[in-house]
Amino acid sequence: MQYVSVVENGEMVPVWLRAEKEITLKKGYAQRGHIRLQSANEGMKPIYVAPDNIEVQGRVVAVIM
Repeated sequence: MQYVSVVENGEMVPVWLRAEKEITLKKGYAQRGHIRLQSANEGMKPIYVAPDNIEVQGRVVAVIM
């Protein structure tokens, strides 16, 4: 993981959801007035949040399996 505060659309990002008081790891997309957080699992529905409800913790730069 690389620590950054701004990421590009489609990057895998760990984000702090302030209102929910939890961290999640999703692909992030900026859209009209909100942020769409999309799971890598295509069967999961996306999460839509207000930009002021998230804090980007970094971005995933590699996955080792």
